Formats: sequence, C-alpha cells, structure tokens
Amino acid sequence: MVKIIVLFSLSSLFLVGYWTYIDTNKRKQQDMLKLIQEANKNILSVENNPHNNMNYVK
Repeated sequence: MVKIIVLFSLSSLFLVGYWTYIDTNKRKQQDMLKLIQEANKNILSVENNPHNNMNYVK
C-alpha cells in the first residue's frame, strides 16, 4: 500500500511540474508575440507620421 501511495505521489509531482513547464513556455511565447505586435504597430505609426523628418538617401 505504501508503494502505491509513493508511486502516485511521485507521478502527481511529475505531472504538476510538467504542466507548469508547459504553461510557462506558452506564456513566454504569448508575451513575445505581444511584444512583436506592439513593435510592428509602433514602426507603422512612425513610418506613417507626416511630421517624420527622416529623409532617406536614394
């Protein structure tokens, strides 16, 4: 009976750790995608700004 409880406890601990690892990676990926989207929005707003005095050399 003790062996079953120990095995169940270790399996539960492993599954919780794995779930936490997967969840952390998904959150990092979502944060990175948000950061990329915000950067793209900022780049577009700078490029479309009529008061932008940057003249590109042709």
